[in-house]
Amino acid sequence: MERRHFLGQAGAAALATFAGGQVLAQAAKPAAKPAAGHQHHHASPKAELLIDALTDCINKGEACLAHCLILMGDGDKSVAGCATSVSEMIALCEGLRKLAAQGSKRAKEVARIAKAACLDCEKECRKHEAKHAECRACAKSCADCAKECDKFVA
Repeated sequence: MERRHFLGQAGAAALATFAGGQVLAQAAKPAAKPAAGHQHHHASPKAELLIDALTDCINKGEACLAHCLILMGDGDKSVAGCATSVSEMIALCEGLRKLAAQGSKRAKEVARIAKAACLDCEKECRKHEAKHAECRACAKSCADCAKECDKFVA
């Protein structure tokens, strides 16, 4: 009985591997070219740079926020302001990233607000950068993102 069970399991594993390989091969094929007359609209180069900066800022902010929450859970209230500013920055940057990707006419207005949130977050994170690498990375990313917001609005 054990031998039959083993052979059945081995056969199932081989089939799953083959099927998975077929799916990966299908996914690796280049996409078909759009039909004539059909164009995709892409974000402007300014928007693409902003989107990249926003994505980095959001990612670094999420790591910083997670770190702050752990510290606060351990009783360290000194990072509460940092956690608050990071949370606000993430919310605004996520919204701006979506608007910029869509080419929204409101993206420049939101970029001004997101820039302010990034600068607030940078200021709070700088208070902790010597002690916490997550805060240091977030502060740098926020400064870079604020610069890209400026360029996008200009």
